[in-house]
Amino acid sequence: MRFQWPAFLLFVLMISACKPRETFSPGFALQIKVVNFNNQPIEGATVILYADQEAFINDRQVIPPKQTDRNGTAIFTGLPFGTLGYYASVERGSANNWSDPLNASISFNTRDLEYTRTIRITESTIQNALAGRFSRRWRRVSYNLNGTVNTTCTFTQVHEFRRDNFIHIFNAPGCPNAGQQVSATVWAVAPDNRGLILGGATTGRQLSITDLTATTLRTTETPQAGLIIIEEYQLIQ
Repeated sequence: MRFQWPAFLLFVLMISACKPRETFSPGFALQIKVVNFNNQPIEGATVILYADQEAFINDRQVIPPKQTDRNGTAIFTGLPFGTLGYYASVERGSANNWSDPLNASISFNTRDLEYTRTIRITESTIQNALAGRFSRRWRRVSYNLNGTVNTTCTFTQVHEFRRDNFIHIFNAPGCPNAGQQVSATVWAVAPDNRGLILGGATTGRQLSITDLTATTLRTTETPQAGLIIIEEYQLIQ
């Protein structure tokens, strides 16, 4: 018996038409455009989305990060509908968007199918370097008073610089009651952007920053004539 090909093909097409079609939900699309201070697009920036501010602060993320293209654009697709917004961390080298909390927060109308947001990144500030997105811990490894170095436990405490302008101070590893918080104070970047103020704006310690890298902080203080205090810190977390 010979197949009648036209009839056979028609039968196959009829069977295919009866199959339920698979449905795909594209989800919400969020396009992030990253620019610098002059509104020029930044290629190669890392964009990470967070579900809320707490996840942003603690770097808890479930959405894979994206890299911006030559137009400074990163597109996230398939995001769930009904979300009110996200927090975004954007970094390229030493530039990021952490200084301005409003610049990190992205809100939108959940009825939209897509949304575009421009985020400006700037070179790292003193606050960013010391506190990161929210907090970083620095261990004081050297306290030098007029040439005499003191490295005992009291002078090697861990200082947690926080973006909410508090410093929490803990006993250093290897010391009695290691990890226990022993004090706290406020901090701020000096008005000239070259130092720190620990404590009240008028009564606090005035420290000049002589070196600040990704992992090292060095300060100099002259509380009174004839006294010079040099402190060195290393980033531990």
